[in-house]
Amino acid sequence: MTSRELSIYFTISYILPLEDLLDMLNLLNKHVKIIVNDLNLMNEKREWIDVSVSSFEQLLNEIESIDRNGWRMIVINNSTSDLLKIVFSKIDNSMYSIGITIPEKLNTKETENLPVLGLSIFSLILFNRKKIVMAYYGGNYANIYSEKLSFEETISINFFPSWLQYFGKEELENQGGIDALEANSLLKTSRIHDGLLIQIGDGPYDAFTPEGEELLVKATRSLPPVKK
Repeated sequence: MTSRELSIYFTISYILPLEDLLDMLNLLNKHVKIIVNDLNLMNEKREWIDVSVSSFEQLLNEIESIDRNGWRMIVINNSTSDLLKIVFSKIDNSMYSIGITIPEKLNTKETENLPVLGLSIFSLILFNRKKIVMAYYGGNYANIYSEKLSFEETISINFFPSWLQYFGKEELENQGGIDALEANSLLKTSRIHDGLLIQIGDGPYDAFTPEGEELLVKATRSLPPVKK
């Protein structure tokens, strides 16, 4: 059975100030109304700390109490299957990532369907954050790639596309260059900030239809080689 779970991911090229993290959570909460069940924190010693929280306000208070440089990872709703899961993670001394998982059976009062909700969150972060290295939004296409692509193809592909992906200026060069990507007729592209937004199909669930799966595989095979 195909999972209808959706994933959003961003890599951003500066260390996340605590104020920025709190601001981002407030921004998301105004749009999506984050329900909170649990909070897990990893400190600089890579020790996990579990915190019991029951409200968004309590979540903010707990995060705000952390030493400003004393965390490596913050996970919201890790053990709950029907709530938004949000992960902030330090990649190194110059980068961090944001990962958001939208479960198939989301416990929310929002009237939007999941693909529209996911697109709203993706757009919210894309247009409210600077120095984005790369981002993606879509479904779980792992089975498609494992079934349709050979081993030789999987080790030579520059990236496995999602429904939407965004590459900042520097990352574009690693992905073949903006000219090659814009010239690809299988991709819909738009220039945003100093990068490029790439779309394959009309929605995150398109790849689960025969036509959408065929387009995703063709588009993946047509991507230029990585310039690395």
